[in-house]
Amino acid sequence: MPQPSPLRRASAPSILQPAEGFGSWTDFVVAVRRHEMGPRDPRLAAAAATAITKSGVGTDGGFAIPGPYGEQINNAVRSEKSLLALTDMWFTETNAINFPSDQATAWGASGVKAHWVGEGEPIPQSKVDLQNVSARLDKIEVMLPVTEEMVADALLLSQYLQRKAPEEIDGAISLAIMRGTGAGTPLGILNSPALVVVDKETSQTADTIVAANVAKMLGRLPASSYPNAVWLVHPDALPQLPLLNVGGANLFAWAAGMPSGAVGLLLGRPVIPHQVCSTVGDSGDIVLADFSQYLTGVKVGGLRYQISIHLWFDRDVHAYRFTLRSLGQPWLAAPIVPRVGAQTLSPFVALAARD
Repeated sequence: MPQPSPLRRASAPSILQPAEGFGSWTDFVVAVRRHEMGPRDPRLAAAAATAITKSGVGTDGGFAIPGPYGEQINNAVRSEKSLLALTDMWFTETNAINFPSDQATAWGASGVKAHWVGEGEPIPQSKVDLQNVSARLDKIEVMLPVTEEMVADALLLSQYLQRKAPEEIDGAISLAIMRGTGAGTPLGILNSPALVVVDKETSQTADTIVAANVAKMLGRLPASSYPNAVWLVHPDALPQLPLLNVGGANLFAWAAGMPSGAVGLLLGRPVIPHQVCSTVGDSGDIVLADFSQYLTGVKVGGLRYQISIHLWFDRDVHAYRFTLRSLGQPWLAAPIVPRVGAQTLSPFVALAARD
């Protein structure tokens, strides 16, 4: 019998439904709070799990939040403004992934090649040139201490947790996708050997972005990446974009209601202001990126959530812990060498510092 694959592409999350006997998130929170006051709610048996490293029940550490309620929070992590949502994301059942990757070009010397042959002539042989992309999942966590008074207002607690924890996790993941070192975090595009950096213009004024900068950045993007590419800019740099002009033609246009947090189009591609970028004038203040060429992996189940009512029992404080295992790195190990010309290409292009 064929075995299920331990790796699959991320798909749209399910709609939130009542979970494990609980009619709502509030119903679950209230049941946990009442646990200390009397017999355990029988519905908590299915949710019993420890918030420490051993197995057990509620008195050993806490109760796991039912999956569908976690899914509701996980939706926010993969929201439109999340860089994770833009990547080539896969779910994995293990703590590591391995992919074969063909990084050969049609015009390069290696890999599968096509040849023109005459009648009766032998067909030149070619050989598949695959590289192994291997990475381990890293762990990111949030610990939220919540007072008894806040727990008493279950609706407020629900709103707080569903907003704050995803915001923190999303911000940390997005920052790592852009700037991670690859040591205990994803490998960010600014630290990737696949990054292409475009030089500033001769005698360019410090802390500026000029039309020649963005035109040359677009010229370093592979044609295959153009349909998926977006501009990420620091908000400090955004006011300069409407001033970019060539021969009376504006290179930037404001556009309302665009997806993924975009505010307009620059040379035909969406512009997304984002705090992961550098301040204006530093390299990384404006980045042209095709995130479909950035690999991310997420452990099956997404965010894990646990509640402990004992960690800070003497302070009347409940502990909520959120854990996600993920990885990230560009698919490419190096820029693409063109068939002719000296300028390499990459799905990830940054502008050099303009001090």
